[in-house]
Amino acid sequence: MPSWAGRGDEVIYGQPESGAETGLSTATSVGSSGRVLAQNIRSGKLRTLFTVQAPLSRVEIGPRGRVVFDALAQRNNLREISLAPGPGAVDRWLTHGNSIDRQPYYSPDGESVIFSSSRSGDVDLWEVSTKANSLSRLTDHPAADWDPYVTHDGKTLVWSSNRSGPFEIWMANRDGTTARQVSHDGYDAENPVMTPDGWALYASSHPEHPGLWKVRADGTQPTVLVSGTVAWPDVSPAGEFVLYHALSVQQSRSRIAVVRVADGSPVNFEAEGTRARFSGDGRSIIYLQIGGKEIASQPFPSEPGTLPRVVFRAPAETFVETFQVSPDGKRLVVSYPELMRGVMMADGIDVSAPVWSN
Repeated sequence: MPSWAGRGDEVIYGQPESGAETGLSTATSVGSSGRVLAQNIRSGKLRTLFTVQAPLSRVEIGPRGRVVFDALAQRNNLREISLAPGPGAVDRWLTHGNSIDRQPYYSPDGESVIFSSSRSGDVDLWEVSTKANSLSRLTDHPAADWDPYVTHDGKTLVWSSNRSGPFEIWMANRDGTTARQVSHDGYDAENPVMTPDGWALYASSHPEHPGLWKVRADGTQPTVLVSGTVAWPDVSPAGEFVLYHALSVQQSRSRIAVVRVADGSPVNFEAEGTRARFSGDGRSIIYLQIGGKEIASQPFPSEPGTLPRVVFRAPAETFVETFQVSPDGKRLVVSYPELMRGVMMADGIDVSAPVWSN
């Protein structure tokens, strides 16, 4: 909710740091940053007053440069759960603390989980061993690094970052060294995955060309596969197919669809849900159902109307924010959020500074 600044020609309000969060009503980006902006009501020009490592809503202006705002205090922890009951079944915390640990992704050998975390004060990429629970940091940058992916050969780390300005797709060695920018979307490129033959697939919310895109690892041949409002792609193990989440505002639907990577032609599959992943053998798609309480599995390909099978139900007191299934299909890692609203205050903010940017 916006508030009037003292001079009467500006409004102050909060905005998500990532453009993807403004286009999808089902895209709750827990752990993301927020910005407090001042906008001139006559010219429309904007300036950033400050950023916060939490989503925020109502902003109020107080005396002597004081800004009070309603922020979403939160923490996310990663829990590994067995999908195959019996000897060796697991149900344990991989991380458990006050940081925001989310967007888990198993390494190809299943022996570690890569995830984004706020534990360093910034949003960086970390890795936790599924055997020893030992932690290691993969990226170290004041900008946000999130949505990690590891290529099928285990050699390359792929993620989305705003370290160059807008969110773009980045790649590095498996340990995070020699990072380089791959996409040049110029607005908001996120949720990257890669095919074995070197195509990076990602979602763009650029107002001039929103959709599901692919680009070569060297940044060449950017090609749109699906136009429109999309998010959260995942690629099949052989790299032939890519699933994505599409939101239809007109139909009030949130669906998962699949196309061929080669030409964007549709493949028989449709489900109502949000985040989705291919199974390790590529024969099913596992996805988070609307509401975040259940994870379901559905054969791939399948005809519209095929009934899913629920493979996991979240405890009553929480829900699943993001998840991943191990390559062998026997384990599940989920990010459980704990959400708490709180009132925060920033001092020394100059709400009347005449410095503007487009």
